[in-house]
Amino acid sequence: MSQTVEEGVDYLIAPDPKDNEDWCVILKNAGLDRVVGKYNNIEITQKGTKVSFEFIPIHTPEDAADIQCAEAREYLGHVLVQIMRDHQDKQSMVYYSKETGERVHIDE
Repeated sequence: MSQTVEEGVDYLIAPDPKDNEDWCVILKNAGLDRVVGKYNNIEITQKGTKVSFEFIPIHTPEDAADIQCAEAREYLGHVLVQIMRDHQDKQSMVYYSKETGERVHIDE
């Protein structure tokens, strides 16, 4: 089941308050409203059909849903995929090989 999310409506991308060279996500979903975190260890597998990731919370309000529950993880996945789609469309994605650490150039 696919869920549509949109930057500015369901999430915001902002500078990481702990590292000005990095970014974080501020969620606006009802159960995860005001949760701030960053994606780490993002891996695109199975010929681009699966994405695995780690979400590291920076700020979690007391009334927020558990980010480890299945519904939250699914939502976080939808947000990540949308971020990747948006940045791929802008040609601003940078890919690195997990095996070699070298930058991978994607030809369209």
